Amino acid sequence: MKVLYGLDANRDENSELIAKAQDALRCTSDLATKTHPVDAVPFLRHVPGWVPGAGFHYALAKCKAAVIHLKEVPFAKVQAAFDKVRYQPCAIAALLARMQNLRGQDNVGDTYQEDVIKNVGLAAFEGADTHPEVQGKAQAELDRVVGPDRLPDFEDSKELVYINALIKEALRWHVVLPLALPHRTVEDDVYDGYFIPAGTTIIPNTW
Repeated sequence: MKVLYGLDANRDENSELIAKAQDALRCTSDLATKTHPVDAVPFLRHVPGWVPGAGFHYALAKCKAAVIHLKEVPFAKVQAAFDKVRYQPCAIAALLARMQNLRGQDNVGDTYQEDVIKNVGLAAFEGADTHPEVQGKAQAELDRVVGPDRLPDFEDSKELVYINALIKEALRWHVVLPLALPHRTVEDDVYDGYFIPAGTTIIPNTW
């Protein structure tokens, strides 16, 4: 919460927001891991919620409200502080500053860019709760190798074994730019037992 929005989770003024965030994470997890009749029979989404067996409508409505709250309220707090130049340094404030600097340089409106920033915060927040033990191991490695007094640099890379593996796995799961341009081999090659003659056009699979 502090990295994304600059909000201290231990302060009483943010306790309601933390509770709402936990509700959003809990309900999205329940929807993702439990089987609902509508998953198998899509037309059931048109059945009113009061019909026996259609209670999933209420679960969906509750989840939607919690997720919208998590998306809108923290962003509004950062934006209000940003407008008054009284904000805490955080990822969302950095994106707002970038949006401000680019204003008028492209054809994308502020409303669209703000919605993108909100979704970035929402995705990062919900994704960060999925495997907290992974974050814990990465943080422990950073603390051991880099320490608390400086930022990591490329010289630390060889000692940050776990974080390197984490980055590679994240890129394997979802590449930054899913675009594979055709390449041509300049000499004969063998890859994974396959002979590839010189002059072959190759389109690598980025997934």
